[in-house]
Amino acid sequence: MMDSKALAEAWPSKTSSMTGEESQQGSPEQPSGTPWALVAREAGLVFNVIRRDISSAVIPGLIFCVAAWNSSGQPLGALGPSLARSLLYFLLYSFTFCLSNQIVGVEEDRINKPDRPLARGVVSIQGAWKRWFLAMGVYTFVGWWLGVLEWALLWQAVTVVHNVMRGARNWFIKNLSMGLGVLAALEAGWRMGAPMTENAWQWIVFLSVSVFVLVPLQDLRDIEGDRGNHRTTFPMAIGMTATRVFLGIGFAALAVITHVLLMQLAGTTGWVVWACDAALGVVSLLIAWRVLALRTPQADHTTYMLYTYWYCIALASAIVVL
Repeated sequence: MMDSKALAEAWPSKTSSMTGEESQQGSPEQPSGTPWALVAREAGLVFNVIRRDISSAVIPGLIFCVAAWNSSGQPLGALGPSLARSLLYFLLYSFTFCLSNQIVGVEEDRINKPDRPLARGVVSIQGAWKRWFLAMGVYTFVGWWLGVLEWALLWQAVTVVHNVMRGARNWFIKNLSMGLGVLAALEAGWRMGAPMTENAWQWIVFLSVSVFVLVPLQDLRDIEGDRGNHRTTFPMAIGMTATRVFLGIGFAALAVITHVLLMQLAGTTGWVVWACDAALGVVSLLIAWRVLALRTPQADHTTYMLYTYWYCIALASAIVVL
């Protein structure tokens, strides 16, 4: 961890002279000098960087860790330590990605998400880079310590390509990055709860591929904004009508494929399994209908949120199926 002196240096004083870049960012607030105040301030910064992504980048990994623990038949006492390790890992998973994403996108955030720390000038670009490099080093160590180093390294590579190298401006790289992110997260989440199994691996591959194929749904919401920021998304590449037809067919097929490839792993007995299967099918078909019938940005946003709910239901289903 960074010591108090280094932390203080990373937070430029309000009274010190600033470079042109820092002047544009706004002067970061001067932290209190006590170690506990610095720790609290850093914890608050981490939370504000990742708070919009906790539901998509932290909670799914924890759910899959619970599924691994339940599948392995371990005693209840083993669940707490597994979740604690997973929480540490996925906080770093989320922070390293979100911070680098916000560093390269600070100008856009000043317009669209002005409450983010860099957009508010709470921390300078230089200070944010220092934290990112430190977090990447800690994340590598934690991945090694928890026995999931290869998946931590995969996610770090995705982070660099997607954010630092601006790969997200290309639709294929962006969508592939999200699919690989699901693969890296679920692999690590499972392995921190129990050894990998064939059924768990099938579940992980299915979810990773489905996200890669269907995540263009999120790009329907803001075509003009993406065009203004020089991004080429899937709908911009093949057209809005073709994208909607592709996604409509894809989500309708997802209802059937999910049943065949995932839910039948548990057989056909048990009302809970049937309930999960039905919920996933209904949400998939609802998304397929909405993406074809409702075509406003607001409706597209709601449709995408339904997809995130589908993903959470799928992960929660793993607890009873695997």
